Amino acid sequence: GDFGKLKAESEEFDLGQVKYWLCLVFGAVSWQMALVGIAGMTFLASSLMSGICVTALIPAGVVSIAVLP
Repeated sequence: GDFGKLKAESEEFDLGQVKYWLCLVFGAVSWQMALVGIAGMTFLASSLMSGICVTALIPAGVVSIAVLP
């Protein structure tokens, strides 16, 4: 798989290896938290409410990609 390429990719990362690994870890943790939150919202409120919130978050993802270097 691509796991062997992670070390080489981290060495080429402009901000350094430590920040590369921190980005990966925090990215994975934040996605897990978001998915658990969406599942909880679906369970406690409704699937319609969760769909509205997920749709509202799509522009936030696009903006964060555009803003980050």
